[in-house]
Amino acid sequence: MQWTPRKFRLALLAAAVTTVLTGCGGGGGGGDDSGTHAASSTTTIEGRAVKGTLKNADVRIYALSGSAERGALLWRGTTDSRGQFTADLGSYSGQYEIVVAAVTGQTRMSCDRPDGCGSAAFGEDLSLSAAFELNAMVQAGTNAGSVAVTPWTAMAAARARQLVQDGESLSEAVEAARSETSAI
Repeated sequence: MQWTPRKFRLALLAAAVTTVLTGCGGGGGGGDDSGTHAASSTTTIEGRAVKGTLKNADVRIYALSGSAERGALLWRGTTDSRGQFTADLGSYSGQYEIVVAAVTGQTRMSCDRPDGCGSAAFGEDLSLSAAFELNAMVQAGTNAGSVAVTPWTAMAAARARQLVQDGESLSEAVEAARSETSAI
């Protein structure tokens, strides 16, 4: 298949719509409950890591400073076989960043490209390099229930960091970056 800029944009749009629908989908379950958790149980996040389903990936949630720097580690765990995780942030109510990273020899991703991913056909699992990472910045008090971590949220996080460097507040930057990314 020849990828033209128009086909590429349409494929990105289709992936974004699928990701949003998948990230908002039902289903409980969660990640590895052996992760490090905060003491109190008031803020729970149901998350899903998707660029193809990311299975057995490392998930870390950090508090964010006003300059968009990662601060204290709030929670750590892994995604399950469906790319899902459940994180208990206790009574934390500030802005945070979810980081999903591949673990060499452990993390697998389902190929999400109809024409395949190298030697893996659509739907087959493939290994990821240790450098693979996705992230999402989350506003305090928003999306606390369900968060999808995708290439789109990673683009928005990078844009938010740039906007903070340009002088916007973190909350304004996260909202502007989310709006800009969703307009693509």
